[in-house]
Amino acid sequence: MEKASRRRILQLGGGVGVLALLGIVGNGYLKGSPADTSEPELASPTSPADSTPTPAPLSLSWPQERFDAANTGFDASLSISGLTLSPEWSFYSTEHADSGGPVQRVVTTESRIFTTSPNVNELFAINPSDGSVAWRKPIEHTRGSPTLVDDRVVIGASRIHAFDTASGDVTWTASPAFGTRSTLTESGGMLYGGSSGETKADGGRVYALDGATGTVQWVHRTDARVLSTPAVAAGVVFAATRTGSLLALATDSGDVLWERSLSGGGQGLYSVMVRDKTVLVASDEYRTTVNGETQHTPGFVAAFRTSDGDQRWRVEISDGAMAGLQAQPAVTSTSLIFPIMTRAGYAVRALDLATGERHWQRDIESATFGVVFGESYLYNTNNQLHGLDIQTGAKQWQATVPGIEASATLATCGELLLVMDPEDGIHAFTMDTTSVPTPAATSTPTPMPTATAAPPSTPDPRMPSVTFAYSYDHSNQQLTIQHAGGDAIRDSVTDSLIVERVSANTLTFWASDRFAAHASFPITVGDRLTIAVQPEETIRIAWNSEELKEWPLDEYQVS
Repeated sequence: MEKASRRRILQLGGGVGVLALLGIVGNGYLKGSPADTSEPELASPTSPADSTPTPAPLSLSWPQERFDAANTGFDASLSISGLTLSPEWSFYSTEHADSGGPVQRVVTTESRIFTTSPNVNELFAINPSDGSVAWRKPIEHTRGSPTLVDDRVVIGASRIHAFDTASGDVTWTASPAFGTRSTLTESGGMLYGGSSGETKADGGRVYALDGATGTVQWVHRTDARVLSTPAVAAGVVFAATRTGSLLALATDSGDVLWERSLSGGGQGLYSVMVRDKTVLVASDEYRTTVNGETQHTPGFVAAFRTSDGDQRWRVEISDGAMAGLQAQPAVTSTSLIFPIMTRAGYAVRALDLATGERHWQRDIESATFGVVFGESYLYNTNNQLHGLDIQTGAKQWQATVPGIEASATLATCGELLLVMDPEDGIHAFTMDTTSVPTPAATSTPTPMPTATAAPPSTPDPRMPSVTFAYSYDHSNQQLTIQHAGGDAIRDSVTDSLIVERVSANTLTFWASDRFAAHASFPITVGDRLTIAVQPEETIRIAWNSEELKEWPLDEYQVS
């Protein structure tokens, strides 16, 4: 199968949990009927009805992947009306400070910063005062981000480990047969996660662990893998399976409260969030080519009532425009805010939480990651950090952050703002909110990116070394690509093996953990892929790591 439009595939929500992608219509929306104002109470065996996350006291920490158990990316306790930044230190996951090294997202207490790296299978505890390593512990390779539960930091891989935040001592290790595929969500001292089954044919799991002991409390079997980070609110776990089932499970038993079908979207790349008795799901558009015809499945954002799963509204792509979410949405009390890529360039868009209608949209310079602190939506472009008013989209301020890429992520630790560059470590800045920088004028969106994104500068040691052979059938205009030698390409370290038709701007997934593909992993010597290619076309073969970093493996021009 072939994906007809190319965009950089970014991990959201699960990225670590899962990175979920989203497609948005240019001007038209498909909405359900207005929400019923007289809602029944949320069906929960143990907790109150209101699913609105209660803001924690000001702690200046970032305890889990999207700040809270509801995955909102919204810290109401920290208000930033303006910001200047003073650089303090940088941390690199490699041994030498000048060699860089990618990191996953971080979680923080006021006295520790925790992160993992795809290049170094270790969990790092970093001192916020100077960026030095307080302790480091070996772990299996992981797809997710750490999570804090009481005085423990927990990370899931083939096994799930809990470490004492102060000393790094192992508190407990759990070895469930199903492992873990998503970032764990903490709520009330319990941990909730999603996973694959024991085999690919075994569906998936949503499960609960006791955060103090690692004891499995319950396991719910699903029809497919659960890749996205679950959201938890008011005694209910909300999770989406790869095949598009949205589940509401009781936190104390795993019993199914309701289940709904998420028709459409990007093959299991769902972001799940909860706010104000509403569970929100976002997914990317998806295109496939079957027998020469392109089939377009619109991406969407949808809102469901937490009590019974009744759909409140749904916003879809209907025009096939090149548009997509560049990071997981942030959810405030009134809006869903996210950066998108459109035909014109890039923008930040806000939708009304109650109706799905557009609040506002502001053009920006490049793709970015965003969070909300108080009344400000923070996003970063190359070398700049910006603040937008969450009610109007008006620019409040901007601050210079030299050398930081647009795809960096943000978190806080004490007085520090942490910027996680996906290729080059963690950079810490002291926040000063007493000086309000003058907002820059509205910028013109940059042109659409070219088909091939530049690879990271430091090679990924897990990238397979492979030789490919090519055979072209001129009469049928078909190219056969064969794995002719070298390493097997395995799903333990690979998200997708992609073949790109450069001039046609199309992708074919040879094998993929996330998208419909021609074959399953592993891809070994002798395995072949045949695709339709015009004479004189150039094709590129790319390897995407589990963290969705792309590396070129080979290039070939049809003669």
